Amino acid sequence: MFPFNRSRIAVHEAGHAVMAMILGLDILECDISRSKYRRGQSGRCVVIDPDPIGLKRFLVSMGGVLSEHIFFGDDRGGGRDRYDAELSLFLYSSRYRRVGFDPRAEGIIRAISEHFREPICRQVVTEIAAMLEREGSINRSGLAPFEKRIRNSLDTSWLEREMESFIETPPEKNFRDTIRDWLFRLKTALERIRGF
Repeated sequence: MFPFNRSRIAVHEAGHAVMAMILGLDILECDISRSKYRRGQSGRCVVIDPDPIGLKRFLVSMGGVLSEHIFFGDDRGGGRDRYDAELSLFLYSSRYRRVGFDPRAEGIIRAISEHFREPICRQVVTEIAAMLEREGSINRSGLAPFEKRIRNSLDTSWLEREMESFIETPPEKNFRDTIRDWLFRLKTALERIRGF
């Protein structure tokens, strides 16, 4: 663990916020800790993500890493974000029985990354990071003007349509899988009761 400077942490968290804005997700708060500045322990961006397939979660997780890469030329931070991103893609793949390369998901990821590199997004990341450095946190109302600027500058309607058509229903479970799920739930409930 090596200390990170406040600017890097602020840019990282601002990257999460801007990615969430591009995706049209609600952001409750974005803040950086005023005490210890250590890798993975010093910032957070709280986003409401109703996405059932995990692709939006992956993109928001990688927003901080992408932001660091754009502004600092490397991406030393975001170990936890990389883990969350991998988990999101794993859950997405296993839920929809996708194996290996998924061209539609890859296309969305590539297109969003290009949007993220637009001058308006870079400017908003810079401004949010400056506010975070100065004030330590920004709430939903403080982030609203930035979101409005991004929504007015970028056409993300194609993304909304693509994400809606991208959601698939999970495959039907057979009888054996259904029984296994119910037994697992029962076992978990009994373990919780025993724990109290």
